[in-house]
Amino acid sequence: MSISWNKVTRLSQIVAIVLFAAVFFVGFLIGKKFENKSILGAPIASVKFACADNKTIQASFYKNFVHIELGGKTLYLPQTISASGARYANTDESLVFWNKGNTAFVTENDPNNVTYKDCNEVNTEAPKEIPKESSIQVEFPQPNQTVSSPLVIKGTARGSWFFEASFPVALVDWDGLIIAQGVAKAKSDWATTDFVPFEATLAFKVNKKAYSNKGALILRKDNPSGLPQNNDSLEIPVVFANIQ
Repeated sequence: MSISWNKVTRLSQIVAIVLFAAVFFVGFLIGKKFENKSILGAPIASVKFACADNKTIQASFYKNFVHIELGGKTLYLPQTISASGARYANTDESLVFWNKGNTAFVTENDPNNVTYKDCNEVNTEAPKEIPKESSIQVEFPQPNQTVSSPLVIKGTARGSWFFEASFPVALVDWDGLIIAQGVAKAKSDWATTDFVPFEATLAFKVNKKAYSNKGALILRKDNPSGLPQNNDSLEIPVVFANIQ
């Protein structure tokens, strides 16, 4: 009895489908077993946060991902878009982990449902002065310093940081909303590669409903060319003295 060519072809297709399904299933099991660890590699940093109500969060940070352990749950969350700080969320955003500086919090099922709040990094050292940067140095404010309105910013920057003797500065609240912006002006000739003193003054008000009294001062290199490779900025975390 002879076997037709069509039957052989159909049998080959069935075998190919079965093999593909088997390979896919094995790959899935392997992926579940290693839980992204082999893909993510070694963490950039591992941090423990102590939160209100004696809760804790253990977080290991990777490039564009965070691995967190909280309430008996272990989660790998991809980084998502955020105006300020780092925001990580699962697929349906039913759980969101926020991290900014030494602080963090978690919301579940609703952006207003903060289940892990007032979380601070354990064994955080006292704030240190900003290392002497190659292009800009800020004398005031220092990192995590308490500031009030009007905020007078002082420092020095190389002439390349300016354009027409100025560069933009902005103040943002915890949610990344701009609450003040202006320009820092050179106090001497900026047409040089040396450091030039600058000063800026920002008047601001912070929304009393803001989640935190923390924010950031952002100093941006003026870039009239618009070329991405010429962009540069320095962000300094600050604490607002009075929320009005």
